[in-house]
Amino acid sequence: GDVSIQSVGVLEYKYPLGEQQDIFIEDKELERIYHAAVETFRQNTVDVFMDCPTRERAGWLCDSYFTAQAEYCFTGKSVVEKAYMENFVLAEHFPFLPEGMLPMCYPADHPDGIFIPQWAMWYVVELDQYLMRDAGADAEFFRETCYRLVHYFEQFVNGDGLLERLPSWSFIEWSKANEWSFDVNYPTNMLYSKMLEIIGRRYQDEKILEQSRRLKKKIVTLSFDGKMFVDNAVRDPKGILRNTNNHSEACQYYAYFFEIIDRGDSRYRDLIKLIYDVFGPQREKNKIMPEVEYANALMGVYMRLELLLKWGEKEKLLSEIKQYFGGMAEITGTLWEHNKPCASLNHGFASFA
Repeated sequence: GDVSIQSVGVLEYKYPLGEQQDIFIEDKELERIYHAAVETFRQNTVDVFMDCPTRERAGWLCDSYFTAQAEYCFTGKSVVEKAYMENFVLAEHFPFLPEGMLPMCYPADHPDGIFIPQWAMWYVVELDQYLMRDAGADAEFFRETCYRLVHYFEQFVNGDGLLERLPSWSFIEWSKANEWSFDVNYPTNMLYSKMLEIIGRRYQDEKILEQSRRLKKKIVTLSFDGKMFVDNAVRDPKGILRNTNNHSEACQYYAYFFEIIDRGDSRYRDLIKLIYDVFGPQREKNKIMPEVEYANALMGVYMRLELLLKWGEKEKLLSEIKQYFGGMAEITGTLWEHNKPCASLNHGFASFA
């Protein structure tokens, strides 16, 4: 019989950027990466900063720290970020979480009661930037949420002032660094010190600022082994806290990213040389220093890139952007969740590139 062919409409949901992002970049590989970043951003930013357009259309904290910078870069505004940040405050309560804790992703928080304590700290780190991006934002609107986090974490502070044995799912980075979260995880405490510093500065709270300063000093005293920062310490049978021999590339970035130490400090000259001359996109490929856990995309690689940007290392930064993202842009036209073609090959935070 006759076959009736009907047209099928396709409805596309993407952030409406317009033509202003169709810019010319002389380096064709960088231009391809740029457009892959734009495409990744558009497909993962509709009403919330999503993980990916397929399996997980939810807004995760920490990821949002990076995607929000892409939004502001591409649009000059923080429209989605404003709604996203305010959602966490406007919710009356989170019934599956302990008092004061924030969901790891919201909306679409998990009813199983699992949360990522570090992601709540990243909320404050992003908030600090958001308040600079959005001139109309009011820090007072977020005060109670911030102080509830401070009170929540107080119960896990040990005699050294360090957070110890945080509950639920501790997340440091998508690498073996995640396996080194107990008993005391130093990257987590570096992040915690920054959270305290931001809250103390934003709300002129000298007590919290002093807590942050003491914590930074204690982290350096306990975790720097003369060459690198150790990832974690565990309690021995007598209850004494002893450092492991676990070292990750990401941990070293945490130390600079959260300003535990300063790049100009001569005591860490060898560490800076290691970061510049040894770490980076070719180390894993060439199996250099395998005893130091390689950084993955989230979040060691992104910390590294932001540090290079902050330090004014433009040429090195552009070269590494090509090495990290060139293959992704060529293969899929989007940017990926990991350094390798696995999991999501179109992940919102990667638009940070």
